[in-house]
Amino acid sequence: MKAVILDMFGVILKQTGDEFYSYVRQFFPERTEKEIYAFWNRADLGEISSLEVWRQLGFRGDLED
Repeated sequence: MKAVILDMFGVILKQTGDEFYSYVRQFFPERTEKEIYAFWNRADLGEISSLEVWRQLGFRGDLED
């Protein structure tokens, strides 16, 4: 699975597995690898949306815009 995050300026994050983990740890160093990939894997299986991944990881604010 690859993650690409867009905003009005274009791509702000283009990551794959290991890089995604490092990116999340920059903001949430208390998150374990197991926690981060649990959300990633659920999204990969289509169980949750990419928006829900960000929410579950702890990102706050208006993520839908």
